[in-house]
Amino acid sequence: MSRLAVLAGLAGLTVPAPVPAAQLSSFMREGIPGSAYASRLPDAQRAAAVRKALNLPSTPTLALSVSLTPDAPYAPDGSHLSFWKASYVIGTADGGEAAVNFWGAHDNGHVNIGLAPMSAPFRLIDCRLLTTAKLAYKVYAGENGKLTSQGDLPLSGGHALLLLPASTTGQPVSVEIWPSPDTAPMGFLGCDVGAFDVGPEQGRP
Repeated sequence: MSRLAVLAGLAGLTVPAPVPAAQLSSFMREGIPGSAYASRLPDAQRAAAVRKALNLPSTPTLALSVSLTPDAPYAPDGSHLSFWKASYVIGTADGGEAAVNFWGAHDNGHVNIGLAPMSAPFRLIDCRLLTTAKLAYKVYAGENGKLTSQGDLPLSGGHALLLLPASTTGQPVSVEIWPSPDTAPMGFLGCDVGAFDVGPEQGRP
């Protein structure tokens, strides 16, 4: 697994408080007792996460940002969301919700984030997930879908951050995320994908 792949939570970063009006559906609250809405991270926080992960002397430039939610699963650049064995997908005023493994109806469910090629060397995926289980992930890159990275994915404050290595630059990427054990309930609120330019003057690895 690439040393750049996983950001160990949000240590040293401030997770924003939930938007006061944002609420989870009764389905989510009942399926994952004690769960709370996770707000989007501001762009500056995501840039700070990349800087911390790569140990850069200055903050990288956000070249492109794409937001994917159950309400809007397709982005203009071709990036998209899909779900395997979803228990439900509903629209809400706050971007929608999706869940897998609820009510014992389906097992082995996962979320898939398909990313269109981007020219910036590093892509940070910030997915807002709700679960009491551990998370696991796999990254496939290229037209043939070669497995390039896999492992555990830390969850902190409802945020799971995955930094794709520079080796995937310019390639389509597919990311799968699922709970472990794979029968555990998992809720999904959305993913924000930021493409960051880390130039030689910033000490590109």
